Amino acid sequence: MITEIRRHQTYKALHRILSGYPQAFGDKPLAQASLESLGNYNDQLSAMLTELLRPISAVYRPQRDLRDNMLVTLGDMTSLGILVASKAGDQPMKALMKDYKKVIRSVSNYRLHEIALHVVQELGRYPEHTAGLATGPDEMEAFNLQIAGFADMVLNTGLALNTRRTMRGQVRQLLKDCHSLLADELDKYVAVQRSAYPEMYASYRNMRMRKRRYKGNVGEVPGQADISGMVTDSYTGLPVANASITLLQQESVTNTDTDGYYLIDELYEGTYSVGCYAPGYQVPAQVETNLGPNDSQVIDFSLMPENSPAG
Repeated sequence: MITEIRRHQTYKALHRILSGYPQAFGDKPLAQASLESLGNYNDQLSAMLTELLRPISAVYRPQRDLRDNMLVTLGDMTSLGILVASKAGDQPMKALMKDYKKVIRSVSNYRLHEIALHVVQELGRYPEHTAGLATGPDEMEAFNLQIAGFADMVLNTGLALNTRRTMRGQVRQLLKDCHSLLADELDKYVAVQRSAYPEMYASYRNMRMRKRRYKGNVGEVPGQADISGMVTDSYTGLPVANASITLLQQESVTNTDTDGYYLIDELYEGTYSVGCYAPGYQVPAQVETNLGPNDSQVIDFSLMPENSPAG
């Protein structure tokens, strides 16, 4: 969120500077409307950024805990499946249970759910053996409830992430709206008022043209295109924080936040190569993308842990 907060703080400072000269806007309704719009955009940004700054760990922790519990129980149930298959003389089922037991810790949550359902289905083929070898009469019922609870948690976590992603998109659009309002209207109005209000002009231009990270001519207005996305673990679906996102053409590195989210903004139109790296994960292929003058491209990375079998 550092990029969004930085830009928001700049836009708030610009609004504060201009609001300090009410006489420059009092009898200019169109200019006053532009200034009010900038204030409204900033108010919306403040509310959304406050919401997004709330820790995401509260969303992920229950899912992580349920996954850990599911792995323990599913490990026990695949062992039960091996015993049942041995008693029933079902060699294909026995091989299947052994395969599941090997891979369950390295598969995605959705695949883990599918495996759990299949284990229940296979055990259901031999109810007498299953009942005779289970640790208790309610073991299968408890397992089914655990599977249902795990599926609900994965769904709810996905919905929470989508809500945050949608809000991030709204933040990006509001930042663009601020950018356009300044570049198309307020920059020009302040320039026209330079002689009448030199102090306002100097303060505004000093804040407006501070050194930026992008490469361009001094005083040049930055581009409005951006690239954003999420970096997640391909097995757990959890975010990968502090992953490095590289933009070859800009020679820049941006790190993901605790949501696994990144944003590279103020880009000009052109072709870009986006790479991703995180310690402990395999390096994915770079992604090539073409940006128009006002494009917003979403590039997600799902990283596979190193030395892990495919699920």
